[in-house]
Amino acid sequence: MELLVKVRRAVAAGAAAQQEADLRGGLLNQNQWESTVCLVSSAIPSRDQKSLAKLVGPNGSLNVFTAAEYNATVEFYWAPFLVSSNSDDPQAHSVVDRVIAWLSIAKHTRHWRAAHFLIFNTYIWWLNNFEMKVLKNPRALPDKYTLVDRPVAYKEVLKTWANWVDRGGGDERRPP
Repeated sequence: MELLVKVRRAVAAGAAAQQEADLRGGLLNQNQWESTVCLVSSAIPSRDQKSLAKLVGPNGSLNVFTAAEYNATVEFYWAPFLVSSNSDDPQAHSVVDRVIAWLSIAKHTRHWRAAHFLIFNTYIWWLNNFEMKVLKNPRALPDKYTLVDRPVAYKEVLKTWANWVDRGGGDERRPP
């Protein structure tokens, strides 16, 4: 309810300004996204003012709920580790032997550039074992990895993501 109140206030304060309330993130659990969409959708009585689209392609999966009256979208893009991984395929992501490339984020960030809010859920980071397989240089040695403690790998991935944010999040309209 708080989110809807903030969106309504933002729209009322600047109706002419575009009020994109994009909620995107690979680690957002799909069920959480669906619950958010149900909550937001229930507050918009007119069916003509809302829509839902699912786009599945070779580079991932993107679900988009649009609230036309608020000029807002709530999006779910599948990127389970923020960075590139062998779990990126939205159809075949249940990989027992997960491997990430902790410096490789561009594949996913192109879907986040226009977002005003990014929401991530880190549950997948803490599954399986205590170590993470990391490709430090996927171009040089695509089949070689290093075992790294999960908290260390997680910290490095967050640094990669933070560096992207510090550079302006890929959106030239925003200051870094």
